[in-house]
Amino acid sequence: MAKRAGKIVAGVLATMCCVTLWAQQKAVTTQSKTSGKDTATARAKKRVPKPVVYLGHSNFSGGDIVAKEFDSLLKQGISARDEKGNLMKVLGFNFNYAERRLFENEEGEMSMQIDFATEYCPGDTITPNISGSIYDRIKSGDTVFIAQVLLERKVGNDIDTVFGKEMKCVIRKPAAPTIK
Repeated sequence: MAKRAGKIVAGVLATMCCVTLWAQQKAVTTQSKTSGKDTATARAKKRVPKPVVYLGHSNFSGGDIVAKEFDSLLKQGISARDEKGNLMKVLGFNFNYAERRLFENEEGEMSMQIDFATEYCPGDTITPNISGSIYDRIKSGDTVFIAQVLLERKVGNDIDTVFGKEMKCVIRKPAAPTIK
């Protein structure tokens, strides 16, 4: 008797859940039919493209880069431009460094592993803590991520903050000289 009552209660609850979900879907489709164009237009207006972040005062916004070029551009800091090409003030960013290193395990076998370091940098340049070692450590195979770049945007007389696009710099070997 108790098993049968439990099955009946479970069946009633399942039916109620299905009816509730069906009603919610019906309400959403009815609402979107009445204001579909207004919602699509509002969403299109809200999706402003993120400002592009550049390394130094160059047009490099991520990808493969030689260590020497990376060093010289990183010393300049980072910059950002909006969709119209106007420079934006960089308030801060996260500097993430993935260094490829050769490690030896307990059996004496060598293996390539990645050592991660991250630090928040206020302003548009890296902190003295990072700059003290990064230029000596950077080598082919390492990766630098510049993420969560907080920018200051002027909208009329108001000042707003917005995040810029993230940048990934993969350090590569310089091209071999060609013999002619």
